[in-house]
Amino acid sequence: TMGESAVLAAAAVGVTSLIFLHRRTDSAGQEIPYDRTVWSLSSRGVGRPGPEPGSTRERTWLAAGRSLAPEHRSVVFEVLSRLIFHPILILSVYLLFCA
Repeated sequence: TMGESAVLAAAAVGVTSLIFLHRRTDSAGQEIPYDRTVWSLSSRGVGRPGPEPGSTRERTWLAAGRSLAPEHRSVVFEVLSRLIFHPILILSVYLLFCA
């Protein structure tokens, strides 16, 4: 039924988002100074419109390549979950409003 399909789609989206979880906890332990807010300007960023051309690092499309040993990863699963993630998310939202 449509309800079961929506539950399966939501579960698939949740599992996929857990697989591709980015480094959320790295900056969680750092303390933010009280005199600095979200809107305050840092002295090193004033006067520059953006990052310098060679300073940005490249994003990897398959994030598990650095963290898992080659014998423990499934490239097919990683690629398929990356390709299917957004269509399933859109389908879930559609089913949420239509069903």
